Amino acid sequence: MSQSKTREDNELPLESSIPVISLNNFTEGSHLIFNNISLNFEKKHTIIEEISEFWASNEHPDLLVCIGNEKFPCHRLLLSVYTDVVQLAQGSGKLELPADQVPAKGFQQAYKWMLDGRTDLEQSLLVEILAVAKFLNIDELVQVVWYWLDKPDLFYEDQAFLVAHRALLLGRVMNLDTLMMQRIKCFFLTLVASREFISLPVENVCALLQSDELAVNTEKEVFFSAIRWLTHHWPARKEYVTTVLKTVRMALLPYNFLKQLQSPPIPDEPELNLISELPEVASFLRDACFAQTLTYYSDGTHIFNQICGIFEFQPPVPRKFICHDLALHHKAEPNESQSEFYYKAFLRYLAILQNLKPYAWRKLQPQDLEISYKPC
Repeated sequence: MSQSKTREDNELPLESSIPVISLNNFTEGSHLIFNNISLNFEKKHTIIEEISEFWASNEHPDLLVCIGNEKFPCHRLLLSVYTDVVQLAQGSGKLELPADQVPAKGFQQAYKWMLDGRTDLEQSLLVEILAVAKFLNIDELVQVVWYWLDKPDLFYEDQAFLVAHRALLLGRVMNLDTLMMQRIKCFFLTLVASREFISLPVENVCALLQSDELAVNTEKEVFFSAIRWLTHHWPARKEYVTTVLKTVRMALLPYNFLKQLQSPPIPDEPELNLISELPEVASFLRDACFAQTLTYYSDGTHIFNQICGIFEFQPPVPRKFICHDLALHHKAEPNESQSEFYYKAFLRYLAILQNLKPYAWRKLQPQDLEISYKPC
């Protein structure tokens, strides 16, 4: 009796007044619709972006690149993307690179480029960056550097020589020294007046003197420039006389001057006599006279062209013409008669150039010209 009474006390009566229905069946329709709220979540970075930001912060580097006394904390994976040289570390946390082939400042700029991919590299370090890119075999960076070096408004004349000089000091990076020498025009004689010119190796002198771009008043100035370089370290440079004089267009020298060189000595001109008395130079002078004669009598006929073909003769291309009002020996017009001047007068003009303001040579205006010859 007691158990039955307890069960009845715990039971609740059924609710008959509220039907058991879903929210979707409520009188006013569905109450299970999401509110149209715009949810603005912060954009999630891709793994590439995350890695790029991590590299850019340069936190927790795992490779120490050593160049001479300079040390650069780097990310091994980032370097591995661009170069195989990282394998030289052989699993250690240190990579030694040769300081004579990998300039420290150039590597610093190259690594910065790897981090952010920017192309606005430091202009004064382009040669160093190119040396690094060449050593590390980073073709993309080589192309970026050449993109800037090919800009004519940035790297012609004196700037071209600065690039050539840096390339020479770094072991002739990609023959950049000789290539840049051939961009020099009106800056030529100012360069010849400098210590840098007489210190050039023979390869660079020849690359410079054989250029069609040189701007001078007469080919005698190119010839005297060759004399200046040769006699500066005489007799050590005597062996280069033939090599250097081949770059001078001897047939463009004035007729009277050629005759004087063939009959030395010339009074008070020891440097000229030293060169002109050499047997190999006498051969150059004879060939120059012959070339002048052929050119003077050229009539453009087929027979004459055949004669030139027999002697394998090509008329020399004249240099660009300039006239400087401070040079007493300069003629004002290309076809004007050349006043006689010799090596000592040329040196006096170089001394004047040494005392001018920077960039004075930029006022000179080069022009192309044609040369007429008088036969010897």
